[in-house]
Amino acid sequence: MGKVDSMPERQPRVLIADDNVDTRYILSGFLARRGYETITACNGEEALALAARLPLDLALVDVVMLGPSGVELAARLKDLQPRIEVVLITAYGSLEQAVEAMHRGVF
Repeated sequence: MGKVDSMPERQPRVLIADDNVDTRYILSGFLARRGYETITACNGEEALALAARLPLDLALVDVVMLGPSGVELAARLKDLQPRIEVVLITAYGSLEQAVEAMHRGVF
């Protein structure tokens, strides 16, 4: 019997959706150095397009950016990929946004 080659496991893939280029760069570099594959999007529409064609494990999503709000984007990402975990990041958060996000299964 011959040896069965198994497919190598892929690195966990993280989507970083933030309109700030510095934030995307810093988070991407930090995660890449720890073994994660990172992809970035500068707005919600770009993030949704990426999620429609690539399997994702985690999304770090800015609350305030062009296109859908971070909370709306999180819900749409979960519709596309129910197993994805979404973490909202922001410098402009509110208690109401946090509660709404938690109700939608977002961190």
